[in-house]
Parts: sequence; structure tokens; C-alpha cells
Amino acid sequence: ELVASAFNTGGRETPLFWCLQRYQELQQLAKYLGSEVPVYGMRSGNRVMVKSTQNYELLAAHYADEIEALQPQGPLRIGGNCQAAEIAFYAARFLQERGREIDILILHERFVPGHYSGRVAMTFGQDSIFNPKYLYTNPTRGWWKYYEGPLYYREVSGGHGLFFREPYVKDLVGTI
Repeated sequence: ELVASAFNTGGRETPLFWCLQRYQELQQLAKYLGSEVPVYGMRSGNRVMVKSTQNYELLAAHYADEIEALQPQGPLRIGGNCQAAEIAFYAARFLQERGREIDILILHERFVPGHYSGRVAMTFGQDSIFNPKYLYTNPTRGWWKYYEGPLYYREVSGGHGLFFREPYVKDLVGTI
């Protein structure tokens, strides 16, 4: 359940539902976002399930149900890191289809090629092998055909696997 992985639950700001690879991500996000931002974790299933769109969608549908039960009203922030960002993407899309307001979808270190009509923040590490700047002159040009809402592309300090360690986590949280 999401409640088992929650921090700052008494906070009054828009909650962040984060799909994570490792528990440390959630701890660091909660610490640096501050006590007024509730942070809830959704496990990605990394290393325990077959990585497929079908499995991501099934897990995301489960999380969408849990998010609605936990936070039945108001806007939501949803995000994830790497492969977990794909699960976050589908959860946000399911919730959007149900009429929920997604304040922002944060896709860190992952581009998901699928239709989405809300605000999206794409973040990649400056030194990450997954940063699209190493492959494309203008990475956002190809993303517009999938994402209809405002799209933000930001680089944060660090390389893949370092974002939830100091000092890099401060830059990531500042961007979120």
C-alpha cells in the first residue's frame, strides 16, 4: 500500500506521488521538499517483474486506485525515476481519464512515447547516459507529438544513479 511508504503526511501542499526504484529516493525527496509536502511512494517492481508495457499499465492502474482512495480530491503531482517514470506516466494518465487534476507529471530520466494532455516536466542528468542531448540537437521537438500540455525540459546536476544523493538531490528537488 502507498500509506506504508509515506512522509510528511500532515503537510498541506499538493502531495507528490513518486514511483521509485529504491526507498532512498522517497526519503531524500521528503527531506528536501520539506514537511509541508506530503510524499507517497509507489514501488516500480524493478527486478521483481517482467518489464513490459502491459505490466506497467497493470501496476499503474492499481496505484491510480490507491491514489484516489488516499487523496480523493484536489490536484496531484505524480512522478518517477527511470523505468519507474513509465509507471508514473500511466498512473497519471489513468487518473486524468477519471477527471482528476494532475498538477504536473515529472518524468525523470525517461521519455514515455504516449499521449498525455497535462503539464509534463522532463528532467535528465547533465552527465547521464540517458540525457537526450547526446542523441538529438533539439530533443523536445519529437516529444510535442505525444504531449499536448506545457512541456518543460530541464537538466539537473549529476549522472544516472546519483540524483538522490547529496549534493545532486538538492538540484533535482529545486527543479521539481
